[in-house]
Amino acid sequence: MGMQVYVVGESLASRGMLLLLGTAPYSLSVRQVPEPDEVARHLAGPERRVVVICLSAHPEALAAVAQCLEAAAEQPGVLVITSAQTPAATLLAYVRPGWGFVHCGSSVEVLQRGIEAVAAGRWFADPVMGDALIAALAQRQHEHARASPNPGHRAPGMPRRRCAIN
Repeated sequence: MGMQVYVVGESLASRGMLLLLGTAPYSLSVRQVPEPDEVARHLAGPERRVVVICLSAHPEALAAVAQCLEAAAEQPGVLVITSAQTPAATLLAYVRPGWGFVHCGSSVEVLQRGIEAVAAGRWFADPVMGDALIAALAQRQHEHARASPNPGHRAPGMPRRRCAIN
């Protein structure tokens, strides 16, 4: 069974991602989806699916794809290609199983591991993004603990166990 990858947008970054993913050494079919709200209609079928969003080129696409997928029966993996300038706190709303974050300067191997992880329904962060995400989660937990009348209560979005960096 192959894997279907959809790259959102028509920017230069998205086109570069299409070319890069087209050289993958495993069974991968790569297609472009011009607009984020078109993603849901591509989700039927037996193949594993991954949606790739180049956040620097399409900052609005992250929220649009998340909203579009809320109603989808089939949940694809989502891999966000982002830069170090993207505040980790902005990405926290999207930390969930089957979603991942890869720094735009990461190696092709990290990109491939990210695609495989989110396609399998696992959370993924490359080391560059993972450190920032964990620091933002810790900050959120600290702020919630200070404001909470119940000190043992977890902040919304905080994992029950420690997150692993892939």
